[in-house]
Amino acid sequence: MEKLEFFRLRDTCAKVLEMSLQKLGVEKLSKDDVQKMQWEVLEAKIGSWIHFTRIDVKTLFAGQHIISDQIFEDMHSLRTVYFAEVN
Repeated sequence: MEKLEFFRLRDTCAKVLEMSLQKLGVEKLSKDDVQKMQWEVLEAKIGSWIHFTRIDVKTLFAGQHIISDQIFEDMHSLRTVYFAEVN
């Protein structure tokens, strides 16, 4: 796999993760937005972020790991680097 394709795949996976979190109701906030929030509001959001991230890890990353195992079947060291880099 060429380096450019590798980075395209990584960027695609990042976009899929972002879209999945949005569908689950996680809003994208800037650093300034977070710093301006009252603690109680932020604490509630953090709880939901953790909850929804766990869902994504169980679904999206598990699927990506299966796909990377198939793509890099004969290249164990490259497979490990790819999966770590993409995720």
